[in-house]
Amino acid sequence: MQDAIRALGNAPMACYYLGNLFYDKKQYGKAIELWENTTAQLSDFAVAWRNLSIAYYNKQNNPEKAMTAMKINLYS
Repeated sequence: MQDAIRALGNAPMACYYLGNLFYDKKQYGKAIELWENTTAQLSDFAVAWRNLSIAYYNKQNNPEKAMTAMKINLYS
C-alpha cells in the first residue's frame, strides 16, 4: 500500500486500507493521518469519515472534531 501511495500520489483507497491496518495495530496517529488523506481526496467517502470521527473521539479525546467529521459524513 505504501508503494502504491508513493507511486500514484493520489491513492485514496490505498490510504484508507493502510489506515485501517495502522488502526488495528494501535498506531492511531498514522491511521488518522491516512484517513484524513483519504477524505481530502474522496470527500464523499462516508466510511473514512466515520472512522475519523471514532478515532477523534476515542483516541484524541476530541468530541468537537468527531462531531464535525460525523456532520461531514452525513452531508457527503
